[in-house]
Amino acid sequence: MATSSGSCLIISLLVVVVAAALSASTASAQLSSTFYDTSCPSAMSTISSGVNSAVAQQARVGASLLRLHFHDCFVQGCDASILLNDTSGEQTQPPNLTLNPRAFDVVNSAFTAAMVKMGNLGPLTGTSGQIRLTCWKLNSS
Repeated sequence: MATSSGSCLIISLLVVVVAAALSASTASAQLSSTFYDTSCPSAMSTISSGVNSAVAQQARVGASLLRLHFHDCFVQGCDASILLNDTSGEQTQPPNLTLNPRAFDVVNSAFTAAMVKMGNLGPLTGTSGQIRLTCWKLNSS
């Protein structure tokens, strides 16, 4: 009897230690609304502008975007596969057939706007270059 209560105590302690370790490792991986503030300060305004424009044109697109995000991120693990346009892709799967196509258009146009801005950056040429620490300015020497 003493052995079984001792085993229960050890198992309980082990469960607490594992739970504490798991919560500590996930606590550092939290999302942040300020993630791009220093590396690409116009990211949020570009996205916000695109979404606001789409909502102004069609009010229900806000709910459609939320539903699109839910289906891709919470149900399927947030791999953005729902945005792929192939014939056997996620968009044609039964659970996603009721998603508003306008939501896909909003995401695609925001992505396109971001790619255009990136395309306007002048490439560095030569044998010595650098990877920019922030997208909008050169690294200090």
